Amino acid sequence: MANPTTQLELTMSRELHANTETDTMQRSRFRTDTLIAAWYDDEPSEPDQAIRDVLTDLVHLADARGVDLHHALDRAVWMADEERADWGLGKVQR
Repeated sequence: MANPTTQLELTMSRELHANTETDTMQRSRFRTDTLIAAWYDDEPSEPDQAIRDVLTDLVHLADARGVDLHHALDRAVWMADEERADWGLGKVQR
């Protein structure tokens, strides 16, 4: 978390830094697994449901902030490809 302010944010930030290395797949998974576990229904029969719900909320956030969603998504996929290359993995599925 960029600037943790609540006790929960401070605790989660400490756990993130104590249990993961910067710029790793492990850190990415820790953040997304924690997000989904805390706020979204993750249905085993619909593995994309929680991801759709997260993305829907991010669409609303982008709109509220005046962010070009398509540009942000293009940049995010580009960054994911860069990270995966650093980690010795292939490009994101398209």
